[in-house]
Amino acid sequence: HEKKPYFLFVGRLSPEKGVRVLLQVWNNLYSDSALLKVVGDGPQSAVLKQYCTEKGLGTVRFLGSRSLASVLDLMQGAQAVVVPSQWYETFGRVVVEAFACGRPAIVSDLGALAELVEEGETGFKVSPYDPQAWADRIRWCIDHPVKLEEMGRKARQCYLANYTPEINYRQLMAIYQKVLNS
Repeated sequence: HEKKPYFLFVGRLSPEKGVRVLLQVWNNLYSDSALLKVVGDGPQSAVLKQYCTEKGLGTVRFLGSRSLASVLDLMQGAQAVVVPSQWYETFGRVVVEAFACGRPAIVSDLGALAELVEEGETGFKVSPYDPQAWADRIRWCIDHPVKLEEMGRKARQCYLANYTPEINYRQLMAIYQKVLNS
């Protein structure tokens, strides 16, 4: 069983999810100090695996599709969850799940993803088109595990304050009440 720290990507393996940029980053990091675990499947699966083979990227693990329980287990063990999406996500469910697990998220500075993450507090926002910026952020995370743990605690607090089912229910009821009273 590998004991190396790892970063986790969870999502569909398709161009708009930005996994190719993540693999370029991993290739440029020359890092054997951390693994990248990729959960998911999709049309780019074969080409992404081929890229890793061609580049000799031995620190990337493709885990295929996993159950939610398995994903949450992997999140709890990760240094951070990475979401390099290259399009505007409507809602970053993976980010909220990471926060629930007490893990910070490194996300593309786009739309809903960027709104979920408090820069330097619960994670980092990075340009989706700048592999060097991604490499710098991931390198920082590898070099500052104690600060990263603190960010994870803040991410968990953010989840408890904003995203639990009870809080979502209260917010929804407040919206309904407003509609009924207008």
